[in-house]
Amino acid sequence: MLTVSHRIQIGSDIWSSTEHSRLLAMQCSAAFGVPVNECRVTMTYPKGISAKPGDAVEVKLGYGSDLQLVFTGEIASADWQTDRITIYAESAMRRLVLGRLNSFFEKSKAGDIVSNACSELDVPKGTVDSGLDFPFYAMGDRISAYSHLKMLAERNGFDLFADEKDKLVFSKSYPTESHDFQFGVNILSITADAPDAGVEGVEVYGESPSSLGEGPTAASWLTKKEVKGSAGSTSGIVRRISDPSARSQQGSAQMAEALLGALSTKKRGILKTLGAPKVKLGHTVKVSKMPAGDQNGSYKVTGVEHRIGRGKGWVTVLGIESTEGGLFDFV
Repeated sequence: MLTVSHRIQIGSDIWSSTEHSRLLAMQCSAAFGVPVNECRVTMTYPKGISAKPGDAVEVKLGYGSDLQLVFTGEIASADWQTDRITIYAESAMRRLVLGRLNSFFEKSKAGDIVSNACSELDVPKGTVDSGLDFPFYAMGDRISAYSHLKMLAERNGFDLFADEKDKLVFSKSYPTESHDFQFGVNILSITADAPDAGVEGVEVYGESPSSLGEGPTAASWLTKKEVKGSAGSTSGIVRRISDPSARSQQGSAQMAEALLGALSTKKRGILKTLGAPKVKLGHTVKVSKMPAGDQNGSYKVTGVEHRIGRGKGWVTVLGIESTEGGLFDFV
């Protein structure tokens, strides 16, 4: 029989199962479609606990002595009641959501722009790939720093998220693992939706540096050449996007290809299983032996939520999508 174990560290205080656990309920969630990882922990009132906004929070879950890190963040708020305390913690990505920057970059790669924003707002970095070259790129305070980085990720075909160590990932090739899920073995429920085709093509219209052939860093004058990149179909549902940061045919084409991948529809769904602490964002799950054959296949994990309660035990809910097409929001 599997024994559910946990280790919760808040500041310098530690509560773990089999020793002095006070856990009543927990919900930790992370998703590509939601910028900030969240964790809500409810415990019977621990005498002497010091829990204030900004304190570090680390949560590990597992079976027996095999514990896996599932959340790292900071306390955003605490709800003190007579017999219990509920702590709400969030990842450092909240600083990107709240922060606004005014920055201008010349001859910079996308990864350099991301790294600068992380440095300005004190957000820890994990895997940050270089990405596209930008002769010029401006970040203004009309939108959040996160919105800027999200647009950069889409134009590079990258994922943007905070991992379980609370480090920002800006990449399409980061460490991943594969996990097997089978009907009648470890799948509690599953839904998989295959929608009709959505966006079939993307066209990106950039800004020409000049018509004099002086390269992508030249200044723009009155006469311009068309800078256009396209991907997919040229008929049907075509998304046309204007982006002045695209200043070459090659750069526009690369952006169009990445955006087509993000905007295209794909099979997606929700998989509920017994507690699965080893499954992380970006990992692959292989579903097999389903009564409906269309539900079988390989999926990318786009959302992970762990739910623990005294009534229903521990379940993990995964947002999943097939390996072709665009992202979806995990709810």
